Amino acid sequence: MKCSKNLEKLVRKVPKNDPLLLEALLVIKYLEPIGRILLSRMLDVGEKRSRNILLTLRRHGFVEHTRGGAVLTEEAKQLLDIIVCESVDNYTAAIVPCAIDSESILEVRDLLVLSLGSPKPLEAIGVIADGDAVFPGVPEVYARSYVSAARKLIAKKLFLLNIDASIALFQRSCLYKCCSRFLHVFTSSLMRSATMSRTR
Repeated sequence: MKCSKNLEKLVRKVPKNDPLLLEALLVIKYLEPIGRILLSRMLDVGEKRSRNILLTLRRHGFVEHTRGGAVLTEEAKQLLDIIVCESVDNYTAAIVPCAIDSESILEVRDLLVLSLGSPKPLEAIGVIADGDAVFPGVPEVYARSYVSAARKLIAKKLFLLNIDASIALFQRSCLYKCCSRFLHVFTSSLMRSATMSRTR
């Protein structure tokens, strides 16, 4: 698995690679400035937990507090800039700048389903390479719709023309949680790789 340098930096900075912190970062990225009450609703946690999340993110240099609420720091914006979590057509799309091969898709799918606690929200996992999307192993009748949604995002996010990435499509109702869990699968894998190379 080959991931972008920014993703590797993100892995090193997020405490314990906590999926809830990753989810909070994505929520803040798309809804900033955001207050504690709205953040707690979006994350489905209590206000005290939301306050602790914001304090942790601030302590690690991810957010700043303004009168309007929490906003990402410039460094955090750069780290999160190439991570996409958006609704397109009838799906929520998560794009992570990590290249995986067709054989790894099943492993990523299994880890993602375990992280989500259910296979229901997940529609498909694919790869973006050379400016186009492919969903290996998906029947053509479904793949057309998935590729169409992915191409709309690629046209909107032109940086995707120049990188290899992985894409997951979820049911539209599953937004930040699904995206953060997809991101978490890759950041966990990067952490395991780093740990294994240190022990050698």
